[in-house]
Amino acid sequence: MHERDAHLLALRPDVPLDVEPISAMERFQHLTLRPILTLQNPIILELVACYLRRYCPKFGTYDEARKHAYVRDLLKRDSRPKHMLVGLAAGQFTTDEFSFFVAHEAEVRRRLVELCIRRVQDQVDQLHLPPPSA
Repeated sequence: MHERDAHLLALRPDVPLDVEPISAMERFQHLTLRPILTLQNPIILELVACYLRRYCPKFGTYDEARKHAYVRDLLKRDSRPKHMLVGLAAGQFTTDEFSFFVAHEAEVRRRLVELCIRRVQDQVDQLHLPPPSA
């Protein structure tokens, strides 16, 4: 194992699993993506908050359901924040994990974006946004 890989693995938090992963993709999601997203959580929230401050200043006035729908649309359809999220995660991959990512890129990206959407939706009240103007 490369020295960089060992350092990256040492940084990751331990994320307990509810179920035993069945497929290689589920194993990658649970053992790689989830710990990386937990580690990167403050950056993910700040990325989304910066984007919302810049492109959707009225976000703070939305009700909970509309906020969740907006976050889903933003991270599904807008390539800029989506690519940044993928980059935040991919930069934390070990050499072997990156090889798996390249071999299964479309599915890993899809799962990664879905995990990020749920993560941000669950923490939408923690986004650092200016208060709605009166």
